[in-house]
Amino acid sequence: PPCFIPPPPPVPVDTRITSTVSNGSLTSGQSPCQPGFAGWQRVVNKIVIDQDGNDMLVAGQVLNEAVTISTPNNLNITGVSTGTAVTNSVGAFQDTLFVCSAVCPASTGQTVAFQTITDQFPGVGLFLLNTNTFSYKCTGITINGQ
Repeated sequence: PPCFIPPPPPVPVDTRITSTVSNGSLTSGQSPCQPGFAGWQRVVNKIVIDQDGNDMLVAGQVLNEAVTISTPNNLNITGVSTGTAVTNSVGAFQDTLFVCSAVCPASTGQTVAFQTITDQFPGVGLFLLNTNTFSYKCTGITINGQ
């Protein structure tokens, strides 16, 4: 008889943006920026996707991020605030990105950073997701060009 080989189980490999919650400028001293620093804040809803690009509709995934500043760093960013998210009942979570710089709002430069996320998947284990590329500008923030 023919041998049946089951398909591999879904594995979390990346995240995708499902919607933008807010996207706007931050004036000098407007939280989270300190006086003398202005910038931009973007809040997005995201979902974890598997190796086939399908949404992983699983609650309780614990996502921890690390962000590394790269070059160019025209906005002179020296510190990064990172956080942890836990997916809701449909596998979604929120990601808040912001930049505060003494050269904003006048600068037309950018700072590039890389985000790595680890996913503690319930009952399975820890997975390292694909790296995201951020471009921070005084006039906007993009995630993987979006």
